[in-house]
Amino acid sequence: MAKLKNAALPPQGQRLFHLPHAGARNIISLLACGAMLSGCGVKKLPEMYSAGDESLPSLTALVTLDNTPQCAEEAGGDTTSYCYTELDAPVQAVTDYRSALESDYDCVPLSADGARLAQAETLSDQGKLILARESEGGLFLLDLSWDETSCTVTPSFDAGGTLPEESSMTMEEAVDYFRSLPPSALGLPGQSMSDYAIFCEDGLVLLDGAPCLCLNVYRDGSYQGSFLFSPAGKSIYQLDRSTGQSHPLTP
Repeated sequence: MAKLKNAALPPQGQRLFHLPHAGARNIISLLACGAMLSGCGVKKLPEMYSAGDESLPSLTALVTLDNTPQCAEEAGGDTTSYCYTELDAPVQAVTDYRSALESDYDCVPLSADGARLAQAETLSDQGKLILARESEGGLFLLDLSWDETSCTVTPSFDAGGTLPEESSMTMEEAVDYFRSLPPSALGLPGQSMSDYAIFCEDGLVLLDGAPCLCLNVYRDGSYQGSFLFSPAGKSIYQLDRSTGQSHPLTP
């Protein structure tokens, strides 16, 4: 079981779904870990991750692991990635690391698409996560990807980047609002939305810089469509999952 330990605070120095300059970030695939290990082993585990003038304590600086992992690093462009292997429980290590950075270092968890994640969201055995901290010049980002035995961390700095806004409406309230609409407002047949099942996805997505909730609609177990909902202006957009494009609807 991974356990948190203390670390000193470091010195301070659309298309749909994006953070500003998202292309500058490089989420390293776990498949590259084997090649990285063969070329650049690291004897001493890193204590800090840095990019630009920003730094944060490393995974092993904040989380005590049952076994000491192996770590390899690879430099690419302006970033350095750290690949940890021989981990007993990577998802637990990531969960504890995320908790420490959220509570002690003002980091915000984001999905790989740049949407805010719910604080209580449980992580799966493999996945991707961004931990972001806002500074005067932009966002300091830690891109994490992990599977059952390894974890890769890539720090980067997004100059001018900002955190996505928080939703002003809960998921339950968004579902209730959709239930109050006539089906025709969503381009659906029928007289009442009570004939439909509505599910709201966790987190937020960005549409032209505006945070939106994503709701999926079913009828008799059959998928009917996906919709982006901006609580601020109660604007609704129909989402084409195959292309990632959306167009506005007028309730």
